[in-house]
Amino acid sequence: MQTNELRFIEWFGYHLKSWPSSFKPKNLTVLRMYSSQIKQLWKGSMDLDNLKELDMGHSENLIETPDLSGAPNLEIIDFQNCRSLCEVHPSIKELKQLKQLSMAGTGIKHLWKGTLVVLHNLKILNLSNCNNLIETPDLTGTPNLEEINFTDCTNLREVHPSIKVLKQIQIIRIIGTGIKHLWKGTLVVLHNLKFLALSYCKNLIETPDLTGTPNLEEIYFTGCTNLCEVHPSIKVLKQIKKIMIIGTGIKQLWKGSLMDLDNLKKLDMGHSENLIETPDLSGAPNLEIIDFQNCRSLCEVHPSIKELKQLKQLSMAGTGIKHLWKGTLVVLHNLKILNLSNCKNLIETPDLTRTPNLEEIDFTGCTNLCEVHPSIKVLKQIKKIMIIGTGIKQLWKGSLMVLHNLKKLHMGDSENLIETPDLSGAPNLEIIYFQNCRSLCEVHPSIKELKQLKELSMIGTGIKHLWKGTLVVLHNLKILALSYCKNLIETPDLTGTPNLEEIYFTGCTNLCEVHPSIKVLKQIKKIMIIGTGIKQLWKGSLMDLDNLKELDMGDSENLIETPDLSGAPNLEIIDFQNCRSLCEVHPSIKELKQLKELSMIGTGIKQLWNGTLVGLDNLKILDLGDCKNLIETPDLSGTPNLEEIDFIGCTNLCEVHPSIKVLKQIQKIIMAGTGIKHLWKGTSVGLDNLKILDLGDCKNLIEIPDLTGAQNLEEIYVTGCLSFCKVHPSIKVLKQIQKIIMAGTGIKQLWEGTLVQVLQNLKILDLSNCKNLIEIPDLTGAQNLEEIYLTGCTSLCEDHRSMKVLKQRQKIKMVG
Repeated sequence: MQTNELRFIEWFGYHLKSWPSSFKPKNLTVLRMYSSQIKQLWKGSMDLDNLKELDMGHSENLIETPDLSGAPNLEIIDFQNCRSLCEVHPSIKELKQLKQLSMAGTGIKHLWKGTLVVLHNLKILNLSNCNNLIETPDLTGTPNLEEINFTDCTNLREVHPSIKVLKQIQIIRIIGTGIKHLWKGTLVVLHNLKFLALSYCKNLIETPDLTGTPNLEEIYFTGCTNLCEVHPSIKVLKQIKKIMIIGTGIKQLWKGSLMDLDNLKKLDMGHSENLIETPDLSGAPNLEIIDFQNCRSLCEVHPSIKELKQLKQLSMAGTGIKHLWKGTLVVLHNLKILNLSNCKNLIETPDLTRTPNLEEIDFTGCTNLCEVHPSIKVLKQIKKIMIIGTGIKQLWKGSLMVLHNLKKLHMGDSENLIETPDLSGAPNLEIIYFQNCRSLCEVHPSIKELKQLKELSMIGTGIKHLWKGTLVVLHNLKILALSYCKNLIETPDLTGTPNLEEIYFTGCTNLCEVHPSIKVLKQIKKIMIIGTGIKQLWKGSLMDLDNLKELDMGDSENLIETPDLSGAPNLEIIDFQNCRSLCEVHPSIKELKQLKELSMIGTGIKQLWNGTLVGLDNLKILDLGDCKNLIETPDLSGTPNLEEIDFIGCTNLCEVHPSIKVLKQIQKIIMAGTGIKHLWKGTSVGLDNLKILDLGDCKNLIEIPDLTGAQNLEEIYVTGCLSFCKVHPSIKVLKQIQKIIMAGTGIKQLWEGTLVQVLQNLKILDLSNCKNLIEIPDLTGAQNLEEIYLTGCTSLCEDHRSMKVLKQRQKIKMVG
């Protein structure tokens, strides 16, 4: 095909810097070359009479728009995000068919200079993110513009007065600029303007006169922090649907009565910290959403709020109001959501008798709230009640009527609450939270009838029992959290909760007995009984807990033996850390083929298991740190995929089982503070994944092992190994090593002879307090060393010549 036959070109990421001079596609209608490497599209004029669309967006090397005088029929031009583009060729002013022009994200200071001749067809102009733009262009000759966008033109200070004659304009976006005024004086006529967004214009002091924009539907002044005055013309915008004036400095929206704003649906004035009173809304009878949240100075609610019969959502969160309304409410049948959270001055919840369709109420953080109006009991459509962190003693008195739709009740952190309410009339409750209700000591027996209950949290309460006797049926209960219930003596009978998946009793310090029903929870996935006084989890063999994945009994200081886990074959995580009395590990642990993590830190065990381990192929992490009675590491031949082992602080550990040498997936070995003399004897085979080896404070260690088989080691720590006198020569071939820390050892030399260029990754070498060290080693092959520490090497007398080279390169921080 010859070039003059081409009609459509789309070439993403075109790699040449310019258009080939011989390429002249006269019949081209669409040219899309976004994300190209082009600096200049073409030189001079190009005959492109048929070209309708030109897209060079994201061509970051482009400096100037091309001469477009030869493309008079262009309708769409896009140069957005051409970051280097600073000049616009004047031919752009001749494109009489142009409909859309985007120069967003370019470096231009001006779109054009002087008066524009005629661009009658231009509908959309996008100059957003042009940070060098100081003034909007003269738009006198673009009378049919419908949409203009100058968002985030951060240096834009002036709006050209021609904006006032754009009679077809529908959308104006001048967000995040430095303008003080949109226009001055009275606006003539902008009958078609529907959408005006001046949000985040920090210099804006007053909203513009909108008298001549009678069809405006949405206005946005969010984040105009210096905005203190709202022009009174806002009251005559009869078509207005949405007013967003969030985070400004205004004290009042309008004065006196409101005219006729029948179409207003949403009013958001949140975070207006100077606002004292809500406006008179009697003239906006169809308002559906009102938000005054975090208007800290707002103390009065205009009584007109009671007349808004279409109101669906009302938020007064974080205001200073004492009352939402006084007396009986007339009718707010459509109100669905009421948010009065963090109203610190609120004493009593409002009378909600005439809001029968309320679905959500939130009084969270109303710290002075002590009384709940009894009308709460008749909210038949209520789904969610949030009364967290208040001063109430009871939610309601006596029996509950019928709240069939109530799904969630959250009363956490209500420190004065004594008893849970009667919930017999809310049979479909799914989630209940009473966490940190410190004074709560009694649980109403109606809790046993909540057959749809899925989550129950009584964390940090004063209860002794959750319920007494056998539970009838709570088939849907999935999560039970009773952590930090200091008075709890025994876990409840869970026979009637067969689908429980997670139970939490962490920090129940007086908990000594676990009800045997725990053994029949066939759907249980997680058991967390940390820091309790129990001696055993269950007696005898375990039934069928195939779904159990995680068992954490850490800090249970009375626990003597790990339970029989043969009935939980799919356990993945086990934690018994700091169970100080635990001396025996049940042999069933060797059968847990899905086990990934096992922690026995700080226990009294002498051995993890006897004999050869069959197959724990999935075990990744084994942590036996601070097991003071441990004498030998276990046989790990059956854990081929171990990645981390930790025996730190096992002070009586003197022998390392030779199976450690065959852990081909091992990444981290921590043996710090043990009594071992050797990590292994002979050569280690295939420890290619080992990254970190820590043998610090092993007082009996004589020599680091042969590391020939650990070619990818990155960090070695042998700090404080006083008996350590000899470094195995294999250290010289660790090509990935980054840190060698041998401070406080007895070595005389790190290695013998020249270090060939193999330790290119070594960054830190710490030999401080090596009292026997006589000479700095040859560091010729460690050209990227950044830090050497030699503090306290009192016998060090020789400075190897390789140090001079390193010092000249200024890569060494010499200390001592």
